[in-house]
Amino acid sequence: IVPGAYDLYLYVDGELLQTGSFVVQGAAQSSSFQRYSSKALGFSLQYPAVWELDDSDDDSVFFSDPDSSVMVFVVVSVEERGTTPEDLAVAFLEGLEDDYPDLEVVDIDEGNFSGSPALMTVADFTYDGDDMRLVLYSVVRDGTGYSMGQVGEEGDLHMITDDFIEPMWQSFYFLD
Repeated sequence: IVPGAYDLYLYVDGELLQTGSFVVQGAAQSSSFQRYSSKALGFSLQYPAVWELDDSDDDSVFFSDPDSSVMVFVVVSVEERGTTPEDLAVAFLEGLEDDYPDLEVVDIDEGNFSGSPALMTVADFTYDGDDMRLVLYSVVRDGTGYSMGQVGEEGDLHMITDDFIEPMWQSFYFLD
């Protein structure tokens, strides 16, 4: 589907029954997903087959949409006993402050991620003049920290979250 404005005309038995207009803001991507699993990192998830995968680091995996600014990531760390999801989120965000001094946390919510207690943190910042949004999920399981999330321009994130990012997180599970 080519992005643009479209008019729809519905005819029944040669008579115009209804009209409508709609806008396509971005081209639909292939809906096929493939599975990524890593015993070393301790998780598995599905991701869009057309997305780029970077698992060149020993402690992280990045999935990038080639048609937008959106990236999904999982960063795994060894944590001391007693580390909470809140501790993990604070450490992750502090690591970004030097590169993004305008980083601002706009929402925090406790919940569950793939059956484990989690903290969701939403933060806004600018990158090369663009308004960016980071959604971070922080989980600590058996001494392993998982900092997972998505980052991209707010408009890009909004357009592809339902079709691509949500299915990725819904397919996520920890390997035991």
